[in-house]
Amino acid sequence: MYLLDPNGFVLQKLTDMPNNVGFALWSHDGKKIAYSATGKPKSENGLWTVNENGTVRKRLNDNGIMVAWNPDDSRIFYFDENFSLCSIKVDGTDKVQLSKEFSSIEDVFEFSKDGKKLIFSAINSDKVTIYIAESTGKNVKALQEFPGYIIFKPSWSPKGDKIAFAQDDDLYTINPDGSEKSLIASTITDYEWHPSGEFISFVSSGSVFAASPDGSTKIKLAEDGRFLEGWSPDGSRLLVSQYGFTGLFIIKLEGYEDPLSIDFLTPVEEENCQLRVRCMSEPIADALLTLNGKEIGLANSSGFLNYSFPDEGRYVINASKTGYRSASKVLVVQENSSASPVRSAVPEPFSDSGNKNVTRSETQIPGFRGITIFLILVFFILRRSYL
Repeated sequence: MYLLDPNGFVLQKLTDMPNNVGFALWSHDGKKIAYSATGKPKSENGLWTVNENGTVRKRLNDNGIMVAWNPDDSRIFYFDENFSLCSIKVDGTDKVQLSKEFSSIEDVFEFSKDGKKLIFSAINSDKVTIYIAESTGKNVKALQEFPGYIIFKPSWSPKGDKIAFAQDDDLYTINPDGSEKSLIASTITDYEWHPSGEFISFVSSGSVFAASPDGSTKIKLAEDGRFLEGWSPDGSRLLVSQYGFTGLFIIKLEGYEDPLSIDFLTPVEEENCQLRVRCMSEPIADALLTLNGKEIGLANSSGFLNYSFPDEGRYVINASKTGYRSASKVLVVQENSSASPVRSAVPEPFSDSGNKNVTRSETQIPGFRGITIFLILVFFILRRSYL
């Protein structure tokens, strides 16, 4: 297992073992990697963790295929050679078995938005069961049980107060404690929670609907829908594939402003670059751009503004226009080196100021060097009977 840069160059070798390494996942804080090892010698097989810099390898269990880290990175979930879903602390203690059947391909595994609860499923030839447990994997309780082999997709409401699932072609919601099971719709082909959790969207009999979480109110959004491809992060738009797979269309909800976005294009020359303002891929003319609150110009008819890098430092670039939701990007301008004093900009996380009317994001200007480290796994897995 290696750590590579975005261009594929090896930065560091993380493991040096004869066994095959695979099924690796970063911890949420990025400080550790959990991975599975198979093959010979058997003494090297099992579930392992290693620090991001390749130090302190620790064997947690003598077998196991990674499923997930829990939200606070204190435990790791995996399934063993008997297909049992288990949880274990990162120090290798306190192993907990959640269920005796689990398939990473078919079964569901999802934490609630607050990270305190977990739902997962177990499928066998006789029944399908949805379970709920604490985020540690303890206190497992059966939420719903269905006879036979069926297709379903249980998921948490973004609020965490409801769980939706499809039983045959019927859509239901239920409270996490198992109470207030409500039939939302029949003959559905797909469903998605709205990001707010205030309602749930679904496709029934070829039309797209939205309903309250208890199903008491329903409205039709569009016709000729087949599958829901997802809500935009702000909840203003829903992407839908058409019936017969003939194309895609977007449903826009009332009461939402169109969001602006800022792009940084390849530098024009030396320390100059172009800023581009768009909305839904369309250029926005006369959008006002500011640097740390100071006006630097208006976008032209094509949405562009030529811009020269300022001195080294941290800057916030804003784009705004009446009738649109503003956008912001945070940049840190720095000299690349003393030998080649070309300025470049690297991203810095933008803290949430609580202003929901601003679309925030970070970027790196194309054409300048910057390393964003990520993990690429290079492995060949020795086939075993339980894979």
